[in-house]
Amino acid sequence: MICPPLYMYTLMLLQSYVPSQVDSLRAKYSQWKGDEIAQIIYCDSIITTLRRYLDQCEVEYHRSSDPALVNRILKLDALCLATRIRVVTKDRRHRKLLVNLKESQAQSLLDLLQELLDSFELEDIRSSLVRTIVELSKRSGLYPTRLILRNLTIPSGLPSAGGSFGDVFKGDLGGQAVAVKIMRVFGAPAVESLTKVSVLWAQLSSPYVLPFCGVYNMTEPSPRMCLVSPWMDHGTLTQYLENSSQANRLSLMLDVALGLEYLHSFDPPVIHGDLKGANILITADLRACVADFGLCTLAQDSNLQFTNSSSNGKGSAPWMAPELFSEDDAEQKRKTCASDIYAFGCVGYEIFSGNPPFARLSSYKIIPAIMENRPLPQPASAELDDVIWGLIGACRGVDPGSRPKASEVVQQLRSHPTVCDRKEPVWDQNKSIVWRLLATLTSASLAAPVSEGGPKELRGPHFVYHRRDTSGPSLAEKRH
Repeated sequence: MICPPLYMYTLMLLQSYVPSQVDSLRAKYSQWKGDEIAQIIYCDSIITTLRRYLDQCEVEYHRSSDPALVNRILKLDALCLATRIRVVTKDRRHRKLLVNLKESQAQSLLDLLQELLDSFELEDIRSSLVRTIVELSKRSGLYPTRLILRNLTIPSGLPSAGGSFGDVFKGDLGGQAVAVKIMRVFGAPAVESLTKVSVLWAQLSSPYVLPFCGVYNMTEPSPRMCLVSPWMDHGTLTQYLENSSQANRLSLMLDVALGLEYLHSFDPPVIHGDLKGANILITADLRACVADFGLCTLAQDSNLQFTNSSSNGKGSAPWMAPELFSEDDAEQKRKTCASDIYAFGCVGYEIFSGNPPFARLSSYKIIPAIMENRPLPQPASAELDDVIWGLIGACRGVDPGSRPKASEVVQQLRSHPTVCDRKEPVWDQNKSIVWRLLATLTSASLAAPVSEGGPKELRGPHFVYHRRDTSGPSLAEKRH
């Protein structure tokens, strides 16, 4: 049974104050006791119905529920529901039924899963929900309602930046500056992959990973999907280093390593797949954060691999590990945590030299140089000592198995005298830039008209309860 604590609490109130409705609730309960999959699919309807019974007690009989008590009950129900979804999705047949839902059923479950992920510390349960919401979103072509943005203004004119996946414009969302990446994706496989990337990005929360605000469906001049994130005035790592002679390069290298450590320690691990200076942004407090998840994948999950919409699917050659160019072993060409570490080593070189690896070589000579493991010249930088240069070299090792893990890179950088005493930001998701931004947009978004093809309604949270305003005569009193 879905939500047993809320059901029992509601039944108790009805027995005490509205006994005429007890049989009605019990009849509904008998309908809800069926198949577990059906209970999860129709969980939205079950919770809504139970809350209507609670509302009836309040509005008609002035019997207000204690919000604190109801919220504790709802939290318990949420954790029970998350656990049940995890158990159910371990069965291959049941999982297939859930991730292949369509239209309204898929939308209801997506919204429910996103609320669970946003609202609760789920620990070991979280990874199962992440896999389920990503796969369901990809297969259904739908997004959790919270991720769909409205009232976004995109200026005309030239983009601020561009890449193989889309052009970036500085937009306005409820008075806040945001980066709007208008994607260049065509065809069903690419659209499915973009959906997967967007929903996965929404589950990440770290000061060293660019926050994700949501998606925007642009209709003019042609239908296009846009990915929206906070605008960073300092631009990319590459731009910042060009314009700032006082940059703390070693500290920025540690920031990138911390972002990569977070991605690789996420459950399931996230492979960035296109790490380079142009895909790292500088925040207002001059920290580096990893961005542009255009090539990211969930590790060890072939069903959720990203299908690149660019022509070659190989990212940017100077930052790519030699195994990714293998012609003999298709499995070796699959991006991994180790290939991300190689790219990180190249970013380290970029940070201290100001140029990508093999910058003086023509494009067709870069891949042979990587395959032959040609050494790079050590940049002349006062911040770059032999220890850090050795770490960069280890990250760029030919053998993927010999490269250090992201956690080992972080440990070595943190032990360096230059950065060992630096203060790390205290990260509270509820106070992070994206949540502050979204909080200012909630009222405007809910009031905005829904575009054609969008969700039919925006529901309130399932697992948050507020006391209703029961001042004035009740409906029961009005009838008399």
